[in-house]
Amino acid sequence: MKFPLQIFFIALSLGVLICETNAQTYSCKISGRVLEDATGKPIENVNVYVSGTIWGTTTDEYGNFSIPNLPSGNHEVVASIIGYESKTISVYLKDSTSIKLTFKLKEAHYELQSITISGKAPAKWKYDLEIFKKRFFGQSSFASDCVIKNPEVINLKWINPHHLTAQADEPIIIFNNALGYKINCILVSFDWDSESLRVQATVRPSFTELTDTTGALKSKWQQNREIAYKGSLDNFLQSVKDNSLTQNGFQIFLDTGPESLIPERRLRHLWEPLANKTGNEYTISFAGFLRVLYILKDPANPETSWIKLLYPFVTLDQYGYPIEALPFDVYGYWAKSGIADMLPKYYSPVK
Repeated sequence: MKFPLQIFFIALSLGVLICETNAQTYSCKISGRVLEDATGKPIENVNVYVSGTIWGTTTDEYGNFSIPNLPSGNHEVVASIIGYESKTISVYLKDSTSIKLTFKLKEAHYELQSITISGKAPAKWKYDLEIFKKRFFGQSSFASDCVIKNPEVINLKWINPHHLTAQADEPIIIFNNALGYKINCILVSFDWDSESLRVQATVRPSFTELTDTTGALKSKWQQNREIAYKGSLDNFLQSVKDNSLTQNGFQIFLDTGPESLIPERRLRHLWEPLANKTGNEYTISFAGFLRVLYILKDPANPETSWIKLLYPFVTLDQYGYPIEALPFDVYGYWAKSGIADMLPKYYSPVK
C-alpha cells in the first residue's frame, strides 16, 4: 500500500547576508527601503515581512520599513505589493544584530485570467480548484475550516492528465478558522502528481492573528494550535535539539523505508541524543530512513512518519530549524500536512 501524500513547503532564497555577534535573545532588527527598480522612487504601503512568521510591517511614504525584536537564524524577508513582482532576500542573523536591506521591485505584467469569479466560473476550473485545495490544505481535520478568499488569482493548469500545477500573481488570502490565523500566502509554485501521489509547493506566507469577536474562540484556537504542533515535524526537530524525544512522546527507529514490511521488533531502536551540539548549532546524521512514532495522542495507534536526509548531515539552529534548504524528504503522517496545519515559525505552546 502506497502512502497517500508527500508534501513540501519551500522558501526560496535570492541571496544571503551574514551578520555576527554573540548573545541569544530576540534582539535582531531588519530595516531598509523599498524602491521602484526602474525609477528609484520609494514605494509606499509595501508589505515587508519575515516569511513564515507573524512579524512584518508596511513601508511609509518614503519607502522605509523596520522590523525589530527578531531572533537570530535564517530568515526570508519578503517585499510584496499588488502591481509589482514580489522579491525575497535571505538573511542569516546572529544575535543582537541590525541590518539594512534595499528592495528594488519591478512592475508586474500579469497574464489575463481565464475565468472571472464574479461571473459564472467554468465547471472544470471549479473541479480543479477543489483538487488544489484538498492537496494544498492537507488532510487534517482543520482543512475544512480553511477558506480561500480570492481563488480567482490562482492559475490552474494540467501539464498532462496526471500533473496539476498552480501559480498566483497575487498573494492568496487564506482564513484558517481552526487555528485563528489569516495567511497572506505568496504561491510561487504548486505541483500535484496523481500517479506518484506527490505534492510540492513553494510558498512564502505571513500570519496575522484573527480577532476573537465573540470571546469564545481564543481558547479553541489555542487548543487546536497545540494539537497541530504536538507530533509535528517542528516539534520533533525541536525535541531532537533539546534531547527530549521520549519526554515529548517520540520513538525513533532506523528503517529501510516507508514501504518496508519488516516488523518493528527487528528494527533498530535509537535512543537519545540524536543530535550532536557544536556551539549554538546541532547536527543530525543517519543512514537510510528514520521511522518516527508519536505515541502521546493514541499509544495503541501511534502516528507514524518517515524522514530521509538529503545530505550526509543536517544542521539545526539554536531553535531547532534546519539551516540547509530542502534538508529531507518526509513520508507517512507528516506528509499529509498542509497549510491547514501550518503554524507561524517560532510558535511554542503555552506552558
